Amino acid sequence: MPGFTPIVGAPFGVESAFDLSQPLDAVDAYAIRKAFAEHKLLVFRNQHLSQDEQARALGALGNVLPVGREVAEVSVDGTLGSTALAFHSDLSFTEEPIKVLSLHAIDVEEGETVTRFAHAIAAARHLSPALRDRLSRTSALALMAIVQSRRAIPAVIPDILPRAERPAVIPHPVTGEAILYVSEMQTVRLDGMNETDSDELLHLLFGLLYAPGNVYEHRWRSGDLVIWDNYALQHGRPDLSGVARRRLQRACVADHDFAELCPDFNSSDPRVKAIGRGEDYLADTAVY
Repeated sequence: MPGFTPIVGAPFGVESAFDLSQPLDAVDAYAIRKAFAEHKLLVFRNQHLSQDEQARALGALGNVLPVGREVAEVSVDGTLGSTALAFHSDLSFTEEPIKVLSLHAIDVEEGETVTRFAHAIAAARHLSPALRDRLSRTSALALMAIVQSRRAIPAVIPDILPRAERPAVIPHPVTGEAILYVSEMQTVRLDGMNETDSDELLHLLFGLLYAPGNVYEHRWRSGDLVIWDNYALQHGRPDLSGVARRRLQRACVADHDFAELCPDFNSSDPRVKAIGRGEDYLADTAVY
């Protein structure tokens, strides 16, 4: 049965050396579910897993999307490249965000590349009861970000980009814990406020979310498998320019993939490419 210990020096998360290359029995799967529900982030060290083995292990936590329906690998010379990524939760701009994410270090420069995690449940606990209640009744607009390296909110919200509205504080879909569900990459504004007031409150909330004591920085070692709750935790990374090797195998728990949730989105649309270049989006009929 997997045994878990706190990650040394981390504000949250636990780690284990349990070998996931073999099928899990009912007791093993229960232990993983229990630890995941409590800690939200699990690190398994010294793993050597194929894509199928990673998916099988992740299956203890729910329905794993097959390869081909979601990004299966992240690398500095491939998907997502080496640019910085602002804090975000995958597909939070849709009606069904990804539930669980996992990355497995197949080939990395030891200790030279990181992923950062911010605990949105812990941040919600630091809200005053009055503010938590207010935010649970205040809608936050999340937009698919074309510029992902920093917070870059367009002056006019493009109607061609997927978006979703939900309260700024939501209950966790499994545990019911309050989650501060806003992010620097994807949250555009808070409803019922003018732009200045919304930006000021978001700035305060980001201060809670991304305070050093609320962030775990995982330094990758080959063989690491990190599994995290995509509702409870946000993730991001610094610029990775100069990192020669960073190949991470990816699998996720979700009911639907991006194509199913956003069937009308077209990444080849010239308006999307223009937004990515930093040009202002003016109207649905704008020509670039």
